[in-house]
Amino acid sequence: MASGFFDRRQAAAVLKHGVLQRYLPVFIGKTGSRSLGKRVVYIDGYAGPGMYRDGTPGSPELALRTAIQLAEMREAWCFFVERDRSSYETLRSHLERIGHDRWTAYRGRVEDHLDEMLSKAAGLPLFAFLDPFGMVLPLDMLTGRMLVRASGRGGRRTPTEVLLTFSMWAVKRQAGLLDKTFPNPTRAKARVTTLAKLDNFLGGEWWRPVWRSGAEDRIELILDGYVDRLRRVGAGWTSWTVPVADRWGGQPEYCLIFLTQEESSRVVDRGLA
Repeated sequence: MASGFFDRRQAAAVLKHGVLQRYLPVFIGKTGSRSLGKRVVYIDGYAGPGMYRDGTPGSPELALRTAIQLAEMREAWCFFVERDRSSYETLRSHLERIGHDRWTAYRGRVEDHLDEMLSKAAGLPLFAFLDPFGMVLPLDMLTGRMLVRASGRGGRRTPTEVLLTFSMWAVKRQAGLLDKTFPNPTRAKARVTTLAKLDNFLGGEWWRPVWRSGAEDRIELILDGYVDRLRRVGAGWTSWTVPVADRWGGQPEYCLIFLTQEESSRVVDRGLA
C-alpha cells in the first residue's frame, strides 16, 4: 500500500467515486431486472482497506452500501481483491462492520482470483472497477477472460461493463527504461523484467517504436493503441476516455476508461455522463 495514500481521499479519486455512486445503482437496477434471480456481480480488483483514515468511504464501502440500498429489488454480490495483507485485513473488518453478507474478499493479485470470480458470475451481469496504483491486468487477461464474456453464446450478450484507470505516470516511468542501459547486472535484469510487464499490460511490443519515436504525444498515442485493442474484442464496444489531473490545470495523472456494449446515447440516459 502506498504510504499515506489512504490518509484522505485525493482530488483525482473524487471523480472515480462519483461515477460509482451515480452509475453503479443504475447498472444494477437495469441489468438486474432481466437477470436470473435478479442477480448482479460487482468486482473491485484493487480494493484497498475500504475507507480512508479520515473516515471517507472508499470504493468497497460505496459499492456495498449500494448493494444494501437495492437489496429489496436486486441481489448484488460484491467481490473485492486486495494484495496488501494489512489493507486486506482492514478491508475485511470494515466490511463486516457494515453488516451485509453478500460479499467475498480475496487476498492476492486479481490475476490469481479472476477465473474463480468470473466462474461465479457466469451468465450474470458484471460491472468491474479496476483502479490500481500502477497498471491493471495484462491485456490478454482483460480481453480474453473478462471482456469476451459479453459476447456470450448463440449471439446472446451477457451485460459486462468495465471502469478502469490507465496510469499515465506509470507508463511514462516504465517506458522510459527503453532509453536507459544499466551496467549493473541486477538493474539490467530488473529493466528487462519491467519492460516485459509493460508489454503484457499493453498487449505486446507494438508500443516500443511509438515511444522511441520521441513524439510529443507518444503517451496519448500509446493510450489510443491500448483502447483500440480493448475494443477489438467482439463487436459493438463503446469506450469513453477521460483524462484526470490531481490539480486544476495540471498534467493528467491517469485516464479513466469506461467500456460498455450499450449505445452511447443509452449510457448518457442511464447516468454516466
